[in-house]
Amino acid sequence: MHKREFYSTRYLLRLANRESYSPEDAQAVSEQIRKILGSKESASHFRISTQALEFNLFARDEAELQERIRLLEEHGRKILSTKILDTPPVAIGEAEALSEGINLFNEERFWESHEVLESIWRVSEGSEKEALHSLILIAAAFVHFQKGEPDICLSVLKRATTRMPMGSSRIPIDFTKLRQNLDSILNSGRIQLFKI
Repeated sequence: MHKREFYSTRYLLRLANRESYSPEDAQAVSEQIRKILGSKESASHFRISTQALEFNLFARDEAELQERIRLLEEHGRKILSTKILDTPPVAIGEAEALSEGINLFNEERFWESHEVLESIWRVSEGSEKEALHSLILIAAAFVHFQKGEPDICLSVLKRATTRMPMGSSRIPIDFTKLRQNLDSILNSGRIQLFKI
């Protein structure tokens, strides 16, 4: 069995969710994928959205990556995207990063949304920084939901409400509606995904 520390590259792999798995199936899906790949250490951080199964895939080189993809495809898995993770992010402007973060959020790609929004949060200030922090926390909460961790999701959503701007913000998001969505989830205890 391979040890993960020998893998030099980490990828984000997205597979089509043809079987309509839900986040509660994350553990079972992780076991299936690892069995196909023949190694427990070959994949980690499984998340399930309505459209995709997402996870980190580890490979020493391009040949091993292609072999792992071949194994998945042989077992009926459709690859939606493969993205290398262990490289510095490409610098883009604040408006473009915000737009990308929102689009990723709305596609249920919450982990990627979190990463993009965090890149502009680091350099922002004041109320804008707090507003971005609330969005980052919401994305992080939904990552936990996709991992089959609803209690952690609800806890992080509660923290997100404390960071929401009370007045206007330069960020073009309806924070009043966003707050209503969060209040509905927190009051009912039922997690419902939404778009921003």
